[in-house]
Amino acid sequence: MGIVCELYRLSDKKIEKLMTMNKDDFEEFLDNEFDSINEKTYEEDETIFPMSKGWDITKYLLQKLDFTNEKILLELNKTFIKFEKTVRIYNVIKNIDINDLMSIYNREEMIENDVYRSEMIKNKDFINHHLKAFQKGFKKASDLKDGIVIYYY
Repeated sequence: MGIVCELYRLSDKKIEKLMTMNKDDFEEFLDNEFDSINEKTYEEDETIFPMSKGWDITKYLLQKLDFTNEKILLELNKTFIKFEKTVRIYNVIKNIDINDLMSIYNREEMIENDVYRSEMIKNKDFINHHLKAFQKGFKKASDLKDGIVIYYY
């Protein structure tokens, strides 16, 4: 078992509503809207972008490649990202590829910085899977003028 991460594509209006909820209501909303394949809202790579235990490594490496003045990729540390920032994030990550990530991969540094599962994972394909999930999620949200909710469980 371990912590997994999912990106949920939602309108800014729904994100604003979620931001007012307590943790239990927030989780119940996600459960009701997304957790069941039978729910109408659930559609992988359309409304939900799941990642397994390599999410933090990929996020850490992406943030190291953020050369924007505002360090927009620090927004990936937040739960709620509205449309305007979703577009800015996508514009930074869209041209990053696995070779870019692997060129700065430093296991010892990640372990020192408590990056989740960094002591266990160095598989290029596994990290690339997570990179693609971030890119697909933020592209879809940007294209449809939506935001992203990042949830860990």
